Amino acid sequence: SSLFGSEEQKKKYLDALADASLLGSFALTEPDHGSDSVSLETKAVKDGGEYVLTGEKKWIGNGASGGITVVWARDEENNVRGFIVDQDSDGYEAEVIEGKGTLRAIHQARISLNGVRVPESNVLPGVRTFKDVSVVLVQTRVGVAWSALGHAISGYEAALRYSQQRIQFGKPLAAFQAVAQQAADLYVSARTLHLAALSACWRLGEGREPSEHRELHEGPELHEGPELHEGREPSAHWDPDEDLAVAALWLAEEAPAAMHTCHHLHGGLGLDITYPMHRYSALLGDLARIAGGAEHRLDLLAARV
Repeated sequence: SSLFGSEEQKKKYLDALADASLLGSFALTEPDHGSDSVSLETKAVKDGGEYVLTGEKKWIGNGASGGITVVWARDEENNVRGFIVDQDSDGYEAEVIEGKGTLRAIHQARISLNGVRVPESNVLPGVRTFKDVSVVLVQTRVGVAWSALGHAISGYEAALRYSQQRIQFGKPLAAFQAVAQQAADLYVSARTLHLAALSACWRLGEGREPSEHRELHEGPELHEGPELHEGREPSAHWDPDEDLAVAALWLAEEAPAAMHTCHHLHGGLGLDITYPMHRYSALLGDLARIAGGAEHRLDLLAARV
């Protein structure tokens, strides 16, 4: 609502969301539309001064928290609109998805919308197409980058600490050149992601306009190469999406190798599932899988620059 909400909506919700006295969720993906979320099927039908929402959502963080959910649905003109829905509304049913191996800081839920009535005052006025939703998705990818960074640094620090404390052949492992080189490589790898995440946040803070969510939703014509930026100053097309493309490439290419090195530096302890290293590695592995293949991400990055 901070991006596309009315002033009244911002005054009503933002402070409470910021201090977590009210929990919010972002309901875009559906049982049959994950990466293909542009094909969402949830419907919003106008009925007097209200909209009636019908459909299902899946993998929605905080979707059963008792707070509010921004539900994305298509209106009768097939436009994508955003609706602020109180989770205690009649017809809103949410079930927590159990058994997650990673990403357990918050729950994900499956939501059924069975004729949920939403007043027109709860419609986000700034949203008319899926391109608007794509701007919000940039913000979520910033969160993914910082989450990946936190786990990468934790893995690096755990490996460094262990190699400094573990004595073999009369000296710490970190004193051996090969081990020190691996630790240095881990630092450079994590620092790359750190700088990309910082730059993306700076650009967003400066009001740089993110480009559309091209790789998933806007078609092949946006991947035609350098002519995309023909006639523009070299820095004019720099936007948060490009920093986040670097972060996604890092996740797909660097994260698995970095976590392998961290495990390796722990020796036999790297096999212990009760040691935190396994948690860091599992989460980064899942984020890397979500990011897609390294060659795919490199192609997307090349298309931007």
